[in-house]
Amino acid sequence: MKRFVGCSVVFLAAVVSGREALLSTKAATRDVPAQFTTLPTHTQMTEAMLINGRIVYVPPVASEKVSQESQSFTATSDFGGTGGVAVSGACPSGETTNFDATCAFDSYQGEPMLAGDPSRGHLVGGENDIYPGSCSASASPGTFGDCGISSTVSPTPSSTTAILDQNWQRFKLTRSWGGHTFLFGFDPSMTVDNSGNYFAAFGVADVNNVGHLQANGLAVVTSSNGGASWTKTNPIVLNSNGSQFEDKPWIASGVDPVTSTSNLYVAWTRDKGFNQLIMFSRSSDHGVTWTTPVSINNGTSSFERVLYAFPAVAPNGTLYVLWYDYARQGIFMNKSTDGGVTWGTSNLSVASTHFIGFGVDIGCNGTRSMTAAPQMAIGADGTIYIAFADVSNPGSSPTILQIYITKSLAHHLEFGLYYVRRCGREQCNVGF
Repeated sequence: MKRFVGCSVVFLAAVVSGREALLSTKAATRDVPAQFTTLPTHTQMTEAMLINGRIVYVPPVASEKVSQESQSFTATSDFGGTGGVAVSGACPSGETTNFDATCAFDSYQGEPMLAGDPSRGHLVGGENDIYPGSCSASASPGTFGDCGISSTVSPTPSSTTAILDQNWQRFKLTRSWGGHTFLFGFDPSMTVDNSGNYFAAFGVADVNNVGHLQANGLAVVTSSNGGASWTKTNPIVLNSNGSQFEDKPWIASGVDPVTSTSNLYVAWTRDKGFNQLIMFSRSSDHGVTWTTPVSINNGTSSFERVLYAFPAVAPNGTLYVLWYDYARQGIFMNKSTDGGVTWGTSNLSVASTHFIGFGVDIGCNGTRSMTAAPQMAIGADGTIYIAFADVSNPGSSPTILQIYITKSLAHHLEFGLYYVRRCGREQCNVGF
């Protein structure tokens, strides 16, 4: 869970100009904070410390911040329960090229994720969707104060341009797991399996009145009808208090190379005291059961700094998980050739980075940082492509950030840089 940005999510393009007046008007007429003026009030990763000569950042659940207040969960199954409710939007009219996918003007949204469904021609997305200062565990699903994540599904296209349509359907996904309704949801990711089923993985958590994280966990909801409705799987993990925090889950799907079953794979960061671990769990029955989480980053210290786990499946079923190590300043990878049953005992170094600590303050919405945040795609021929941000002029001022893409060479896990895109502070929303 990283800092949330106060802006509405727009898929396909980042549209800001021309909408600020409308956003301000909407905010002014409702009992909510004005856009871009009030920050969300969740724990931030801001405290720096020096360990073994490396600047690292204290994770949100460092031992001195942990709340030990416990929450109990029921042992009954969540599978098949209501996973989300449809929410009607209020989109502005007159747009011709770019459309707000959520039409939600009174909540803060950020960290959008998007997956494609080629069989139906749909796009399905997810985003943080919160009401800073007004989150309520008792809020009815889909109403003001429901700080669960939202999912948005594009309309069925009737032509090549129909997907650029303002009539996307927004859903608020459930915060209720294990018989307990959490305060908020965060960090969604999406995947579509080879049968056209949609899956959204995300975190849920409670925060007490002084901002300390409490009970938390990871959950998955699914849709078998193109996003028209959502149901629960069983949760991956539920923690009764904040002594352990599950962060930044990412989900992928693929065919098991050994059993030929359709598997779900989820990787994430576990914050525990001053340590961080890349964790992994899988399901071979569409989320009825999940394997016991295991660590796959082969950490050798009690103060690892690893984040942005990203799984992807190659055409031959090989599973790769990528992550960013911001203490060692590098991007690393591990792989499994048996559907996530076993993993390599050493990590592949994909690329070196040049941030100082976690990232660079880009002066956006109150000390929001830009960091490597690597992501990965695998081509039909098995070539692995990885995109990430890095500082191109370490030690100089002003800091210059660039977007790098590297790919595996000759079907071996050796990587060579082959494309660079400069991204200055004022250019970071420009696509390529």
